Amino acid sequence: MLFELGYDDIGQNYEETIVLIGGLGTQRTVWPNNFCEELLNNKYRVIRFDNRDVGESSFYGDISDLELNKLVSKSLNGDDFTPPYSLSDMANDTLLLINKLKLTKVHLVGMSMGGMVGHIIANIGNKNIKSLTSIMSTSGAPSLPSGKKEAIDALMKKPKDEFNIDELIEISLMQQKIIGSPRYPMSDEYIKQIVKVNYLRGHNPKGVIRQWLAYQSEGDQSNILSKIELPCLVIHGKDDPLIPYQCGIDIAEKVKNSKFILIEGMGHNISPSISRLLVEKLLIFFNKI
Repeated sequence: MLFELGYDDIGQNYEETIVLIGGLGTQRTVWPNNFCEELLNNKYRVIRFDNRDVGESSFYGDISDLELNKLVSKSLNGDDFTPPYSLSDMANDTLLLINKLKLTKVHLVGMSMGGMVGHIIANIGNKNIKSLTSIMSTSGAPSLPSGKKEAIDALMKKPKDEFNIDELIEISLMQQKIIGSPRYPMSDEYIKQIVKVNYLRGHNPKGVIRQWLAYQSEGDQSNILSKIELPCLVIHGKDDPLIPYQCGIDIAEKVKNSKFILIEGMGHNISPSISRLLVEKLLIFFNKI
């Protein structure tokens, strides 16, 4: 099945392009507007898109609820299973978008699960890709520390009614208080606004589950990381309770040509208040390539 991605494309007159790859279940709104505008102001074309199965991108419809529930049970029980699609399929979505837009000088920037998708693309190798930035991501190596139980439980929390906007807002507010950045918090009003926008654009709970299954089936990317030749920047928050910063250190140690940056007070999100700092780190990296 060929997926069409909903995307934003700004700064089309600029030579170099930053392609932003979001994390689990995210729409392109996960990348704050001011983050994208800062990159644009520094003369970069910026592409951000909705992952397949959410937002304005194509939804996957070839699996029944019963079969989906069986796959979730197998994953939770540690049994082998084949997901509806893989992170490699999601990496291919990104490459197809790059080809569709005829992009030639691309900097990949992936966050969380999107970082893992970026790892796959960087390992494949593509003459049009100049660099990789992996933010708050992981190799998935089994020896790495797990996230805090409170953070994992918060992420897995589901509303009684998955289409009740008030419940979705309440859960999102709770999640951000637990996994967010203590030094760079999101305001409650901002969180509410993003939830409402995402809900209206393309709320798809089953799509999030299918992405989660893709993530669960990925396994250890250590071998992939060791083969990456591109310049790589790894950024991680010291206060990330979901994917501990040791996971970022691990990525940087496994990618040959890499630099690691640890940010105090950053958790597992990108808030508008941290946008300028992140852009500064990215620009220093890009300018050295």
